[in-house]
Amino acid sequence: MPLVSVIIPVYNVEKYLTASAESVMAQTVTDIEIILVNDGSADRSGEICRKLAEKDSRIRVIDKANGGVSSARNAGLESSLGEWIYFMDPDDLIEPDTLECALKKAEETGTDVCLFDYDRIYENVTKINRTLADKDELVNDTNCYRAMYSFNYFGSVCFMIIKAELIRGKVFFDDKINIGEDQLFKFECFCRLKAYSYVPQVKYHYIMRDGSAINSCRKDYASAADLIYEGMMAVKEKYDLPEYADKYINSVYLKFFYLLIMNTFSAKNKMGLSRKLDIIENFVNTERFKAAAKNNDPSVNGKAVRIHKNFKRNFWIINYLVYLISVCKKSRNKPARPKN
Repeated sequence: MPLVSVIIPVYNVEKYLTASAESVMAQTVTDIEIILVNDGSADRSGEICRKLAEKDSRIRVIDKANGGVSSARNAGLESSLGEWIYFMDPDDLIEPDTLECALKKAEETGTDVCLFDYDRIYENVTKINRTLADKDELVNDTNCYRAMYSFNYFGSVCFMIIKAELIRGKVFFDDKINIGEDQLFKFECFCRLKAYSYVPQVKYHYIMRDGSAINSCRKDYASAADLIYEGMMAVKEKYDLPEYADKYINSVYLKFFYLLIMNTFSAKNKMGLSRKLDIIENFVNTERFKAAAKNNDPSVNGKAVRIHKNFKRNFWIINYLVYLISVCKKSRNKPARPKN
């Protein structure tokens, strides 16, 4: 049995897959299996998976019809043999000692989950994101999901290792959700915990590229928010969570509203302003959003609450014009890309 199963869903990432996989192959912890789940890629990703497997006997390749990232992760998890599970995206990188540091902290603290920090690497700048800020490196809480919420940890499953017995055959990604699917999975995972640990070091590098899931113009934020909300409410009932869980669920829902705003008014979104305003207006006028705006932690979601209370089309038009001006200024000040 390998110590760690590293599960990487693969879909049309031929330009990035080799570097990503090699960062895993270079881990100081060598007792690992690397499961590449080729989710019906239309480019050379499947071929690259097979070449990597020929190069390293620790690599297994699963070929499947396209079903989305949740479906691919579930296939990898079902096939895994490791004592620990680590999910990684196919276009990002990890430090050589990522697994070593996380495993060491988990062993020292006796915890079934260990988290670590990450950064976002853009074309011209690297931005560090602290998952748990300056909080304790060991979190003991009878409601770990609540502790996770207090740390405002809305990040990816790629920033944590998980004991396999906690989730294998017990917790699954919802294959109807392909954006923000991590939130529902982590919520149930943390509902099963008594404690988790944290390595306050950057061990994961999010590569911000055009076309990546986190950096794309999407049309399904609103529907994803509803699916995740409904899924989390089902988890609440399954584990008989206290009423405080409603605040957490509502806060995640409002977090997706914030992402909806950012996506809708992204410079990459070419739909007309009137249509963009309709999307926001329709969302804030739902009973679910109104309820969430009243029952959450305003210190975390204050912006979303204020938007609900002050949504006026003319006000948003003015703000949108200000946003466009700021984008133009940034593009003028952006350093020129070096010539090859």
